Amino acid sequence: MRNVIKILILLSLISSCKKTTKKDYFLFSGKIKNKTYDSIMLKSFYKQKQTIIKVTSDGSFKDTVRAFDGHGYHGLYIGDVFHKVYFQNGDEITMTVDVKNFDKTLQFSGNGTEETHFIQKFYNTLDFIHDDSKISLYDLSETDFTTKINYHFTNLNDLLLKDKTLDSTFIVKQQKEIDHVLKNIKETFKEKAYIKKELGKGKVSPTFTNYINYKGGTTSLNDLKGKYVYIDFWDIWCKPCIAEFPSLKKLIKKYHSKKIEFVSIALMTEDSKEWKDFITEKKLKGTQLLMTKDKSFREAYKVSGIPRYILIDNKGNIVSQDAPRPSDPKLVELFNSLDI
Repeated sequence: MRNVIKILILLSLISSCKKTTKKDYFLFSGKIKNKTYDSIMLKSFYKQKQTIIKVTSDGSFKDTVRAFDGHGYHGLYIGDVFHKVYFQNGDEITMTVDVKNFDKTLQFSGNGTEETHFIQKFYNTLDFIHDDSKISLYDLSETDFTTKINYHFTNLNDLLLKDKTLDSTFIVKQQKEIDHVLKNIKETFKEKAYIKKELGKGKVSPTFTNYINYKGGTTSLNDLKGKYVYIDFWDIWCKPCIAEFPSLKKLIKKYHSKKIEFVSIALMTEDSKEWKDFITEKKLKGTQLLMTKDKSFREAYKVSGIPRYILIDNKGNIVSQDAPRPSDPKLVELFNSLDI
């Protein structure tokens, strides 16, 4: 009898272990309506490891995926669309979506979807902050901006902390994400307020002095007074910048006899040989300048991303601190409006 009891206890322990043992993968399946591709991809945020999941002809898919190092954040790539998700080992996730109406039809169900549902609420809230009024968030007064932002982000934090279904690790990481996004929105507001005040149309343009000229010597912005100046900030690693060069060449040829100077400022600071070789190879036209180590002009215009284009009038005043690209027909319309 004692032996029987021991066996029953042992079987009970074994059964208990099986129930609590967490799988070292999660199951991801679902169906995609109106698909135009044969696979989707999950990429781990932390290890940058990716899993390609095949999609059948009827749009269904199913695969097992490992959440590397126990981290749950993944990038889900469905065609050209990216969506952030949080899947952990042991989860069983089902996804459905119609790619013709992606945002309104994307749904997750199954065990372990709570965190991903919160991420959806998070981004929906950000959309609401930006789109709930005809007045842009960044056009509000500082007081109204602060009131609105605090209201929405306080609600987000409350929603996060009060949801008892969320993984504790996720809560900590998502709290940092919320703080990071809030910080970026506040910094953007300050930057746009600065631009309105200091870089508005008709304001005197910041200047640069003694930038290295590809043809020899140096050039300062004041050297170009009497002409309109169309400035292009670029760098040799910037593919979108390079993609605009053919259109820029056409503009330079079209306006060669007009009172406008096309100035390209490379944001490189040291390797002038590489810069010169690149200009020679690509046969770039216009006034080609190297920014060197003086970043004050770039910083004054808050150039954080390239390509970026600026138009200055013949008196040294700002026409547009964010002018259309060379390939944009609106640029020629702007030139025409100025009778260039």
